Amino acid sequence: MQNYVFMLEEESMKLFIETLLPRFYPAIQFRCIAHMGKNDLEKSIPRKLAAWQDEDSRFIIIRDNDNAARGSIEKKIGDMCTKSGRFQDTITHIAYQELEAWYLGELAALERSYHVALPVNNRQKKFRTPDSLGSPSKEIKKLVPAFQKLDGAVRIAKTLTKDANCSDSYNAFLGIIENLA
Repeated sequence: MQNYVFMLEEESMKLFIETLLPRFYPAIQFRCIAHMGKNDLEKSIPRKLAAWQDEDSRFIIIRDNDNAARGSIEKKIGDMCTKSGRFQDTITHIAYQELEAWYLGELAALERSYHVALPVNNRQKKFRTPDSLGSPSKEIKKLVPAFQKLDGAVRIAKTLTKDANCSDSYNAFLGIIENLA
């Protein structure tokens, strides 16, 4: 049976995936390894991939874009995977701009998670394409002052849906998981 190892930039992404995937894809066997930021993740990739003993493991590396050039990040990570000898076993996904854009892609889920009525919706221009927002985490804090990254990751992962999110990055992530399932 195929094992999936998610190598993630931060703890909030780990909590998000550990909450969301069992809801949508209960048969997938996976584990999450959180890192302490993108630098820690990038240092870890070559070491972990080269040392990993399980031949049946596939790796999914997820990192925030954080206003960087997406193609250069994917190339850099791809080069690390190639040097480790595990390029064929690895999928890279860049969350555009941040994980929090996925939350803003379904404002109704944000409302359900925090039991609030937001003064905006996803039909409004600003929130139609949440991946293009400069700082989605700041936008969430404006809308829901109680939002905290770790708690929010769990809360929102419990209420997001598969088909009502307007974040292209979130939908691409789900497409990757759909292909694995």
